Amino acid sequence: MRIAVTRQESFSDFTSPTEQPWKAFFDRFSTDGHNLVSLNDDPDVIIFMNHHREFGLRAFRPSKSALKVLVLWESRVTRPSNFQRGNLKRYKLIFTPSNKWASGTNVFPFHWPQGKQVITSDSEADFKARDSRAVVFQNNKISFADGQLYTLRRELIEVFGEDIVVYGTGWNSVAATLKGLLGATKHHAGLGRRMNLSSLDNLWIQPKNYKGFESNKSRELEKFQFTIVVENSLDYVSEKLIEALWAGCCVIYVGPPLHEFGIPKVAIECPPDSQIIRQRFEAARKDYSLVKQTQVNAQNYLGSEEFKETINNFVLENLAADILHQIELITADN
Repeated sequence: MRIAVTRQESFSDFTSPTEQPWKAFFDRFSTDGHNLVSLNDDPDVIIFMNHHREFGLRAFRPSKSALKVLVLWESRVTRPSNFQRGNLKRYKLIFTPSNKWASGTNVFPFHWPQGKQVITSDSEADFKARDSRAVVFQNNKISFADGQLYTLRRELIEVFGEDIVVYGTGWNSVAATLKGLLGATKHHAGLGRRMNLSSLDNLWIQPKNYKGFESNKSRELEKFQFTIVVENSLDYVSEKLIEALWAGCCVIYVGPPLHEFGIPKVAIECPPDSQIIRQRFEAARKDYSLVKQTQVNAQNYLGSEEFKETINNFVLENLAADILHQIELITADN
């Protein structure tokens, strides 16, 4: 079988890489005797990493009969075109890391891939010597989609004031904010949906403790007792939570209920309300026993067999295997 794969960010070839973890994904196809080819080489199967606007222009020209598979990597908030009904109907199979994103007889789940690292194990004294302010790693993003949590991220900066340290891009820059606004407008155009103008609340907020972009996220996280993780939306659990747990932080978390994704009480969960988040942060700063128990839960989870099944190499190899299995079932039925 001849298989082509598109990149997540654009409708172009995603050829087999040599580095992990994607090597595990591509190697599975080769190991099972299939050929990875270009989009222009008449593939039997095209695996789309997200839906792309160029789909209609290119996918049906050289490969009208190719079986088309969609792997969802972004939510409605970040990539609304992924979820337009007309677009979803173009795919024979759909794979999703969240059952809140899509459902149906042709929809199959997979774990969000997580990185494997060494668990940070500070003594109580070392942990208490860390900075007790909250740290966040978040870009100043804008989305006009319902359910976006970018506005909440800006509210937190206002509510926490001096007690929050901000890393990321797009803050304290008029030019960057305007660029983000134009990009969000363009991204939302043509979807036939109203713009959620509440997305513009606190658009020009300026963090008092802004540190800019930092490539070594784990090193900076390890300097803080607390980090606030706010997902893009309330419908999936990304790598942000796990990265913070590896760093030994006590995580104040805003996202879907973790138990729905098979994750125990590894963080202090909060609703998307900036005042409640602030209250629970202050309560945690005064209650080390709560912090310690949360950290113990986190370390137990990171060392568990359940977590091993979410590590990126394992997830991506299994994703490839599941795609092949479902294709075989379709072929057998035909």
